[in-house]
Order: sequence, then C-alpha cells, then structure tokens
Amino acid sequence: MKRISLRILIFLLSISGFSGFSGFSVFSANADPSARSADITIYNNTSKTLTISSMELLHGQWAHKPPYNIFPNGSGYFRSESNGFLTGTEGIVKYRLRDNSSMFTIHWDIPYWGFVSYEINSSSPLYKISREGGDHGDNVHVKITIEKSANLKPL
Repeated sequence: MKRISLRILIFLLSISGFSGFSGFSVFSANADPSARSADITIYNNTSKTLTISSMELLHGQWAHKPPYNIFPNGSGYFRSESNGFLTGTEGIVKYRLRDNSSMFTIHWDIPYWGFVSYEINSSSPLYKISREGGDHGDNVHVKITIEKSANLKPL
C-alpha cells in the first residue's frame, strides 16, 4: 500500500508543478500545451507604419492578437493556437501601409493532420514580403519581414 501511495503522491506533485526536488519535473515549464500553434513575428523594415486591415481565424483561437499598428523599423507579434480535440490553427491577417499604397497578406495553416502551409504576398512590387522558419513541427515560430524591394523606386 505504501508503494502505491508514494506513486500517487509523486504523480500529483508532478502535475501540480511542484519542483521541490532539484531538477525533478515530469512536465517541462517551457512546454507548449497546445496541440498546434503559430507564433508569428512581423518585422516592418520600411519607413512607413503598417496598420491592420483585417484578421480572421478559420480554426483555433487567438492567444495573442495581432497589434493594430507596427511602426517603422519595428516589429509586431501574434499567436494562434488550436482549441479543440484533434484540431489545428489557421488564419489570415492583412496589413496595409498607412498611406494605402500596399497591402500585405499573411495566411498560415497548421493542421492537426497534414502539412504546414503559408501564403504571403504584397500587393505592390515596391515592397517584398518574406518568411523564415515554421516549416516543420506542431508549434511553429515564424519570422515575416516586410521591406522595400531592391532597385525599385516609387513613382
């Protein structure tokens, strides 16, 4: 009976987050509890403010909503995550330059089954949008960079 009680005690302490034993933990403090998630950081490497035009989650929930503005040479962060049994997260965020000269679309799909996919585009050849990271895994971290296109000058 003592052996079963000790096992139950250790289990209860481990799920409650008790870390009284040096280095003892069943669950990592940094573990992501979501089945699927997307952490997305947008870097605005332009001289103009980006303003959100629309944001929509097709699957999942916002853990951290996209910022309304991303200032010149600044960054903005948002996170979506799954919120149901055997589900993923998918969404679309659109930003525009404050002067309405360009629109940038970011679409991500982190399914429970299948392949991770992204669609990113710029409405203007004067600006380019690129993605780094997030190709593999259930909980992805993505870096999106928006900057002026090389060798192109505004009219």
